[in-house]
Amino acid sequence: MDGGMELFALRCLAAIVVFVGLVSCGGGNDPALVTQTREAPTSPRPERTKAAAQERLLGPQTATPMGHGSVAPPQFEWTAPATWKAKAGSSMRLANYAIGENGEAECYVTQLHGAGGGIEANVNRWRGQMGQTPLSADAIAALPKIEALGRPAPFVEVSGTYTDMSGAERGGYLLYATIVDLDGESVFVKMTGPEAVVGGEKDHFAAFCQSLKTVDK
Repeated sequence: MDGGMELFALRCLAAIVVFVGLVSCGGGNDPALVTQTREAPTSPRPERTKAAAQERLLGPQTATPMGHGSVAPPQFEWTAPATWKAKAGSSMRLANYAIGENGEAECYVTQLHGAGGGIEANVNRWRGQMGQTPLSADAIAALPKIEALGRPAPFVEVSGTYTDMSGAERGGYLLYATIVDLDGESVFVKMTGPEAVVGGEKDHFAAFCQSLKTVDK
């Protein structure tokens, strides 16, 4: 082979080597990398979107049983003793009165949708507020009854050291209370204050409870 042919053959061989090298360096690696970068961030997104949608949907459904739904709550009327001083009510207190020369005691009516914890739990909660031990179910069933909203209701009378909502303790207090199950609504009447004041209001409390009635809307 002469020098010219040998040079031509070497150039061809070099061109083939360069071509093969280029093909192998630009082979199947790039598509795999593109696939990973696209799929890694997108795979969890549908799950987060679905979870967020479920949270938005379930939120209102969970809250619905807490309210009255489409059924309007009952309205009430009552007659209060002339010596009681009416105070502003609230979303919780349907009726609200100060009692005593300086408003030392109070009586109010509240209403909750549903059982409101039930008679036994509420009676023992009131007793706990006065620093007294719980009663058995039989003892609660044997409590005297007063009339409220046209039906018999347990009359709770407890004396002791009263712990108010702020945690302050007030010794020498007396509590009168009752609870009425009114067709899916729980109505509470509660009076608390110094025993010297509340003790003289027992008949007034009973008369107030007896005066409570629902109003047709």
